[in-house]
Amino acid sequence: MNFLRKLSTAALSMMLISTMAMPVLADGDDPETSGTGAENQGVTYVPVNGGNTVLKKYLVVPESANVPTVEFTYTIAPGEPKSADADSAEIKAGPTTAATTTDPAYPIIGTAEFKNTSPAYDSVQTGDTVVLQSEEKYAKYEININLSGVEFTEPGIYRYVITENDPEITGITCDANDKRYLDVFVRTKMEEGEVVVDGDGNPELEIYQYGLYNQAVDIPLTGTVEDSTIKSDGYTNTYTAYDLTIEKIVEGNGGSKDEYFKFTVDITNGGAGNVLAVNLEIADAVTSTNGINLETHTNSSTIELDENGEATVEYWLQDGQSIVINGLAEGTGFTVSEDDATLDKEGYTTTVETDNEDVAETNNDARSANSKEDGITADTYLGFTNTKEQVIPTGLIVRVAPYFLVIILAGAFYFSTKKTKGILG
Repeated sequence: MNFLRKLSTAALSMMLISTMAMPVLADGDDPETSGTGAENQGVTYVPVNGGNTVLKKYLVVPESANVPTVEFTYTIAPGEPKSADADSAEIKAGPTTAATTTDPAYPIIGTAEFKNTSPAYDSVQTGDTVVLQSEEKYAKYEININLSGVEFTEPGIYRYVITENDPEITGITCDANDKRYLDVFVRTKMEEGEVVVDGDGNPELEIYQYGLYNQAVDIPLTGTVEDSTIKSDGYTNTYTAYDLTIEKIVEGNGGSKDEYFKFTVDITNGGAGNVLAVNLEIADAVTSTNGINLETHTNSSTIELDENGEATVEYWLQDGQSIVINGLAEGTGFTVSEDDATLDKEGYTTTVETDNEDVAETNNDARSANSKEDGITADTYLGFTNTKEQVIPTGLIVRVAPYFLVIILAGAFYFSTKKTKGILG
């Protein structure tokens, strides 16, 4: 009986091997070497459920910026079937399982969620395919693709199409190609050259590998997809952001070099939930009391934007100090202004300058500068110069001069007389 069972299994193995265009590959063979599954031809296979695979998401950001708060979502659907031809394998549409009241629809694809606390790398990590330019870093996220609820009923190549949805977030540029093609390779399970069968003699299936491409590629009957530019491991998006520098300058013989001057910074359209880094290397994290400023103030190293991408914060700067707000998403609006009441009271005039008139417009009368309609589109500098000239009351010197002259002459006469008496004895 065992002999007959082995004989029938061997015959089934030969039949399957001879009719399947997807060859059994030895360990170490290129996982893309595959072909199309044959028609069932009366064979009843033991279905195999899909497993899990991952899609990588790379987000490239400026080195000085925090990772932005952004969520990327995806859809996955069956791909277009394609008949086999002389050079390429058949492609089947990936099967799905409809949702029920208790179970979700399969396949299921996750989301990629980035926050300012997400780790970022300034060099490409092993296994990643992202490309970095000078002064860039990247964050990454592995998106799970769950096919465990999908049944594959015969050998073949099954295709799904993955689409990335544009989050429409300030500063985020999505991959120009929003589609990826996931191929699931299914073959008859073999052990020691024999087909593995269940208790009824039905051949079992196995998921051999997953292939991910950036286009609907033809899979050769034998061999591999040679063009490495077609292969993919996920998506790469970029976060375009710029720096805003604010400097305080004090001039004039009456200007105070010790006084801290208050700035109010308003941010708009900066991306919901983003956290901006502020460089305080040329500023004080905590101001001091110095006879002019009777209270201390804290300059924050971060600016947290609300759900509307907005924030209003205050900074205090002395002569020669500056702050740099890093990572303002392209298109972010800003207004920077000094405290009018204090400057008017102390007799300062103010000049506001910028190095980028395409981005910012200045207003000396209002002691302010603000972004133009398109928001920030390049690194921008704002210099606020407060000038105070002290008038010297020269009339006082004229009035007191005669009295000083009398005193000097009297002193000279006294000392000369005393000296003469001393000589005469």
